Amino acid sequence: SSKTSYIQDAWRVDVAYPEWFGASSNPMFDSRHAIQQCIDVFKKAKLNGQYYLLSADENGNGIVLPASSSLSGDNMQVNQHPSYDICDNTIFARSKDIKTIVSVGSRCIVKNIAIVGNNTSFSLDNKIVALYSYNTSRLTIENVDITYCYKAIDMATYMSHFNKVMCHKVVEGVNLHGLNNSPETTLTLTNCFVYDFRLVGFKVEYLYGVVFNACGCDSDNKKFTLSDGSSYLGAFYLRNLIAASLVECGIEDVCKALTMDFCINTEVNMYRLGSYTKEYDVLYSNDINVTNCRECTLKYYGRLLNIPKNFKHINYKVSDSTNNYFYNINPSEVKCYNMRWGLSAENASQTIHYY
Repeated sequence: SSKTSYIQDAWRVDVAYPEWFGASSNPMFDSRHAIQQCIDVFKKAKLNGQYYLLSADENGNGIVLPASSSLSGDNMQVNQHPSYDICDNTIFARSKDIKTIVSVGSRCIVKNIAIVGNNTSFSLDNKIVALYSYNTSRLTIENVDITYCYKAIDMATYMSHFNKVMCHKVVEGVNLHGLNNSPETTLTLTNCFVYDFRLVGFKVEYLYGVVFNACGCDSDNKKFTLSDGSSYLGAFYLRNLIAASLVECGIEDVCKALTMDFCINTEVNMYRLGSYTKEYDVLYSNDINVTNCRECTLKYYGRLLNIPKNFKHINYKVSDSTNNYFYNINPSEVKCYNMRWGLSAENASQTIHYY
């Protein structure tokens, strides 16, 4: 007689594929339910193709990652200067009902994937967000490529890690904000780049601090006009922070390299800012903008990168601010051609310019 054996124990699955639940690379097939079911069952989904989301849940989400889950793909090369080629491990949002493509919970991992909001035309009316998270911690966002979204990343998070995030054809690139200014809300971004943005590259608000390590922006904002009245903020926008560091960050074709707004007792350290590749003007006028700030300190260290001969000037523009300090911006410390430094002040009392 035959005997039947049963294994009564927990079982482990290291890799789970949405195809197990019916996902397909057919552009006419909605793979949202299959990807979501894979995540709900196994707490993970491994992408290995191109997937199309043709619907949204009742909250306007394409995919929801609950706490401690992951959405990943095989190793994917994200280039510093993207060619916009479509690769595997890609999620396409193809429904107007989708407001957030991927909603991320605490301790989640998003890695080695590409997200495309609309690959046929870029619309400022489509307020779609690629990655969204609210009041979360310990996220890992790594090797992610985001294209054609209003906001690439919009997250209120802390103690999270961002590495090799590439955003292109977006209105706002990386938006990070917190709920308070406690020390644990400091975030670090490494090798993150925003290309062809309309409004802002990196926007950080209401956190204790942020470190940008080898991050960069590239945008010719003069080609675009925002019809909804939104104001252009530039490459790096800091609001209500305690500390910030920009280390070897590249800024190309961008008016307003750094903007500080409503910061109090904030220290900003800048190390080796400049251009990575361009052979013409690296920065434009009004590059460092300080508005509505008090008791802030800006320090600059090191040489600019790749100073070209026709470099214009760095202009510190200070307005509606008091008791702010500027260190190490002596022009004699930087060797270049046809360059001048300037500081203009409007309604700014007791601003000290250290040479």
